[in-house]
Amino acid sequence: MQARTQARTNACINNLRLVQAAKDQYALENNQADTVTPTAANLDNYLKGGTAKVYCPLDSTKAFSASYTVNAVNANPTCQKDGTNHKL
Repeated sequence: MQARTQARTNACINNLRLVQAAKDQYALENNQADTVTPTAANLDNYLKGGTAKVYCPLDSTKAFSASYTVNAVNANPTCQKDGTNHKL
């Protein structure tokens, strides 16, 4: 069970990295300040498969909006399912 838990944690952290990279790319390409908080729709084009493919493995709804809080470009995104262990 511990290996499965660690794999889920790693998958979520990798998703958080993807979200942060998408935020950075969005801000760069759209001349946005780092204090701007992009919407999920803003990030759709910067994530392979869009936000529909990015969710925490602990999220039974498999929904981006239920899994992650995007936050401003200058702040890390957070996991809504396990913010203690799933963080950048």
